[in-house]
Amino acid sequence: MPLVIELFRRMGAAQVINDQVRLKQQQRGLPPAQLVERLLGLWRAGGDRCQDLKTLGTDAALAILVGEELSAATTIRDFLEAFHVEHLPLWRAGEKTAVPAESAPLAGLGLTNQGLLAAMQVEARGFFDSTVGINETTIRQYVRHQGERETSHAQLEL
Repeated sequence: MPLVIELFRRMGAAQVINDQVRLKQQQRGLPPAQLVERLLGLWRAGGDRCQDLKTLGTDAALAILVGEELSAATTIRDFLEAFHVEHLPLWRAGEKTAVPAESAPLAGLGLTNQGLLAAMQVEARGFFDSTVGINETTIRQYVRHQGERETSHAQLEL
């Protein structure tokens, strides 16, 4: 779990979330990114409900690894409930199906997701999704390099 949280922090996800996710009130003074970080940690640890944070919260070593105590289950639950907004307009799909419009906080998470995916694509090295504008020599070097990497990984596994 600490590795997931460290990756979350190094990717700059916290800043993107804090910039994009707007809630009517700050939950217990914690920024949205810190609460999302707790949810990621909870899911990584195998938890599937807010109450599972009580168990994780008793682990002093985990708090040291993460760098702070985990949030209370009620704090996380309140954060999740802030994404639900009553009386939003409904999108109709036929006579019997209606889906509420996206709330502003949920739209912020969507923008966060788009921003993080775009950043990860920029950071991905050695990946070509198109050959337009790439000459044959560059492609051959890339394929050779990938083959060498796979060979070295296979040798390490042996």
